[in-house]
Amino acid sequence: MYHTTADQVAIYYEVHGQSGTPLLMLTGMGGDIGDWLPEQIEELSRRHQVILVDNRGVGRSDKPTAPYSMGQFAADTIGVLNDLHLEQAHILGGSLGGMIAQHVAVHYPARVRSLILCCTAAVTLGHPAFVAPTQEVLMALTKPPSGNRLQDLEDGWKLCFTPAFLEQKSERLTRMRENALAYPDSPPYVGKLQFEAILQHNLYEPVSQLLCPTLIQVGTADMLLPAENSRTLARLIPGAHLIEYPGLGHRFLEEGGEPVINDILAFLAEIDAVSF
Repeated sequence: MYHTTADQVAIYYEVHGQSGTPLLMLTGMGGDIGDWLPEQIEELSRRHQVILVDNRGVGRSDKPTAPYSMGQFAADTIGVLNDLHLEQAHILGGSLGGMIAQHVAVHYPARVRSLILCCTAAVTLGHPAFVAPTQEVLMALTKPPSGNRLQDLEDGWKLCFTPAFLEQKSERLTRMRENALAYPDSPPYVGKLQFEAILQHNLYEPVSQLLCPTLIQVGTADMLLPAENSRTLARLIPGAHLIEYPGLGHRFLEEGGEPVINDILAFLAEIDAVSF
């Protein structure tokens, strides 16, 4: 399904499962719906109406060449909720998606039932509270695509997964590779535009005013957004609950598998058990 924004950008989304409270999920920089593991979506959709969104620039959404902003990403998300006639949803976001989720919660607080912030940060490069990746990682993150999609995918995995996970050459990795390559690719300029939007991200003070229940998850071996950034978020957001996964990387959702999903489901069940 598509939602058309005020600036005439079509945002693609999918709905999995029809029962339970809505859970809207947002991917990281360059990520799209093809990055979610189908079995994890299936597990979540047994208890929730799961809404997967391709951010502007990726997947099946339109790919405008004008600059992107965090405000646009947040408005795109709200547009999807409006399109589905949903007043409120749990919002889960990873990395860039977690930053977008924060902007949704800050600027549209009545629309957020709870937040699940995965491997993300309240601020970005240049802010004194931000713990940056190494220069080597930063250069790898921002290098232009090579033109070989499989090579670019696997180079990106080296930043997102631990060497131990990649060395397993598991069936899970094979499925992830197949899913990613089967999904529409994004043009080279999109990564630059999304990264420039990330550089605008600064909610250090506003997140301290959030009132929605918040779960923060991070792998302690995250090379892209080191775990200290999630710890800072947990200190800033009132009542936030932090779960750290020892030895897991940036994409701990995939590395950690079922236990991570169970933590998410337990958090959502606790929130949904409370009458608003």
